[in-house]
Amino acid sequence: MPMVETNQAIKGMKGGEVLEIIATDPATKMDIPSWCRRTGNTLIEHEEDDKTLRYYVRKVDRAP
Repeated sequence: MPMVETNQAIKGMKGGEVLEIIATDPATKMDIPSWCRRTGNTLIEHEEDDKTLRYYVRKVDRAP
């Protein structure tokens, strides 16, 4: 579910904006970086606090 919600959220953003993703699913540790590589978006930072994972992703600024 985190990847579906991430895709939906980033589609509504402008290039250069940063999305904060908060998850508890440990699979996101592999899924988010992999998704960033595939889509060209930039994983700026990843934080882990107990079972809460936070990712900060900058949306790629695509030319029109």
